[in-house]
This record gives sequence, structure tokens and C-alpha cells, in this order.
Amino acid sequence: MNNIESLELKSETIDALPVINHFIDRLGLDEIIKTAMPHADQSNHIMPYTSIGMLLRNIIIGRLPVYGFKEWITLFDPHLFNLKPEQVDYINDDRIGRALEKLFDTDRASLMTEIVLKAVRELGLKMDQFHNDSTSITFYGGYEDANGDNKRGKVTLKIARGHNKDHRPDLKQLVFDLTVTSDGAVPIHYKGYDGNRTDDTTHIENWDTLRKLKGNPDFIYVADSKLCVSETMRYIAGEDGFFITVMPRTRGEDKWFREHIIDNKVSWDEVGRVQYPRKKNDTPEIWRMVESPIPSKEGFRIAWVWSSKKIRHDQKNRQNTINKAISGLKELQKRLQSNRSRLKTKQAVSSEAEKIVEEAGANRWIDLDVVETIETTHKKEKGVVQDQILDI
Repeated sequence: MNNIESLELKSETIDALPVINHFIDRLGLDEIIKTAMPHADQSNHIMPYTSIGMLLRNIIIGRLPVYGFKEWITLFDPHLFNLKPEQVDYINDDRIGRALEKLFDTDRASLMTEIVLKAVRELGLKMDQFHNDSTSITFYGGYEDANGDNKRGKVTLKIARGHNKDHRPDLKQLVFDLTVTSDGAVPIHYKGYDGNRTDDTTHIENWDTLRKLKGNPDFIYVADSKLCVSETMRYIAGEDGFFITVMPRTRGEDKWFREHIIDNKVSWDEVGRVQYPRKKNDTPEIWRMVESPIPSKEGFRIAWVWSSKKIRHDQKNRQNTINKAISGLKELQKRLQSNRSRLKTKQAVSSEAEKIVEEAGANRWIDLDVVETIETTHKKEKGVVQDQILDI
């Protein structure tokens, strides 16, 4: 009985760390980071590469601020972080910060290249197609020191205002660019840029980096319409590369084709059909394609794609737009029936109705016709009064 009473039950979280650690071990990440930054912390309680390993695992499953690391890690078996139980007490945000400074001082480009090449070899990643996109990382605050100056002999980024994809032009940002493989969307390359860097200026640099990783230009580079810049496309083609991009609506080739299909029949070829298992009762997604009779002004092929999903999406948006305009016109009709309405002329009513339709974006689908009628009413005391009634 005494032995049983002396036992203590302790619960520790495992979460997804065994699975994550499996792939970290398979890629040799801990050893690669250890080789890149072997120097010890001043206290020697926790090595910097161990702190970076903790940070890596936190980003994957925790995403907590560094000041909460200790409380978070105490929930787990410390061995999952390559820690001994007695080392947990030495975890703090200052130690993580010092480890990040040591990581900053390493050759991070070579470190990333080594990790990527190891992943390609170990996981057998296909390198025949890459997909690129960028986003903005928004910052709250001044960040006067993040001005792009060299720090300890290394180039840093400038936090600045730019085209903010969080729709916060009042806040500063950095641009984060990511390229993944088409084989499982595995990140293969990333880079940060100054906050005022535009997407269309990053693609040549990204493509050159991918060519170095692959060892040749025999891959397809896929990106959004910011790739559709004459200089960029000609550069990739001139280096024997391949690319797929989206043509902006502002291009003349877009307008030409949309006008062309009004009076000319085109033969759409079905290139894809998918029936999603969870939507067996729904119609399958279908894609059709036709090559444009004319190339781009740079001489590249243009392929037009028809999507059943986009058709449904457009129909829904179109109906919502029309409904919004009709709702606004009905409200205008109610205002006109009131004696307090300030719209007394047909021209004033027409202008207001056109404004409602235009703001709703329904000009293409709604034709306005304002009808003016005169209704005569008789009153004994005040004689004859003529009221104008305007109907839309």
C-alpha cells in the first residue's frame, strides 16, 4: 500500500510531434542546423541549434509567441524537443532570440539549399513543374530600424508600405515569395523582399534560383498574371525555359478573343473531368480548352480555358449583382412615392437610378427606363392639383 501511495501520475502531451520528428529525422534537419550553427550559447544550458529546433516545431504545430515557449513546452515530453527534463527551466525568449541572431549570422542561403536538395533526394520529389506565388506579411508599428541597412555584414529587408494583400495600405509590410513543387505542393524555395517590392520584378530572380536547384531549365514555371510581363517571359524563353501564366484582362489579346468568339465558332476540347468522391451527386467539374488563333504580341501561344466551376461561380455573382441593383431600385421607388422626395424631375430620377445600377456593377445586365406619368386629383377646397408620378 505504501508503494502505491508513493506513485505519482504525470501526463505529458505528444500531439503530432512523433510524426513531425520522423520527417525531421528523415531530412536530417537537426544535424544540418547543428552543422551550420555549432557555437554554444553563453550559458551552455541549451545549444542554439536546439533552440532553433524548438522554434521549428512550434511553428509547425504551436505558432505561439516566443515568450510563451516555456509554458507550451512543459506540456510535452521534453525528449520530443531533444531536451532533457532539467533543461526546460532554462527556456526563455532571450535564449530563443540569441539563437535567432546566430542563425542570422550563418550562411542561410547555403543552409536552405542543402535542406532542399536533401528533401528532393530523400522524398523523391519531382522537379518538372514549380508553382510560385507571393503574399504580404503585415506589421503593426513603426519599425524604424528595419530600414534595409546592412547588419553585421548581411543584407536585411526593409519593412515598408506597399501593395498590401491584407487590404491594409496604412500598415507596413514585407513581401514573402514561395515556390512549391507540383508534386505534393512541397516548398522548394522562398525569399523575403522589401515591403515595397512589386511581384512582377521577382520572377527572373526566382526562375534563375530554380534553374540552379534543378541543374537545368527543363521545368515548367507556373505563376499568376504578374509573370505576364514581356521582359520576364522573353527572358525565360530565351534561356530555353517554359512557363504558364494568366493573361491580364488589360491585354489587347484578351479583348480580341472575347470579341472574336461572339461572331465565330470555336472548337473547345475537353481536357479534364473530375468527379469528387464527397460530391457524388453533383455534376463533375469539367475543363475545356482552345488555342487562340493569334499568339501574344511577344509571339507566345495563348490557350483559353473554359471551366464549369467558373461558369457556376459567374452565374451566382451575376445574379447577386443584379439582385443588389434591383433592391436599390426598389428602395428608390419607395422614395419617389413619398411627398418628401427631392427627386422631382425625370432627369434627376434617371441619374439616381443609373448611379444605383452602376455602383452595383450591373450595367451590363439591366436596362433602365424611367416612365413619367401625370395623375390628376380633385379636391373641393384647393381646386385641381396635378401630381407627377415617376416609375422605373
